[in-house]
Amino acid sequence: GPLVNLAGQVIGINTLIVRGGSFGNSVAEGLGFAVASNTVGAISDQIVNYGSVARPYLGVNWESINPRISWVYNLPVEWGIYITRVAENSAAQKSGIKAGDI
Repeated sequence: GPLVNLAGQVIGINTLIVRGGSFGNSVAEGLGFAVASNTVGAISDQIVNYGSVARPYLGVNWESINPRISWVYNLPVEWGIYITRVAENSAAQKSGIKAGDI
């Protein structure tokens, strides 16, 4: 349903409410998530005008780097990502990102 401010204006749409115990041993009570109304407006405009929603696509597959992975593979950084694949004609390929980049 709608998320409203104190003035009664719709500022978003509620998408999920976490109740105590909903996620394992969670102690959160009434933790809510919502999509901002300006985001909803932009999405609905795209659906009305184009029949679908355009989503950004970088075009990479990657693996996380942490200190343990860095040590095992003798990488030059302790944190980051390792690019495992770059899709043909993707934004990543067009910008020069290559498989094996860190």
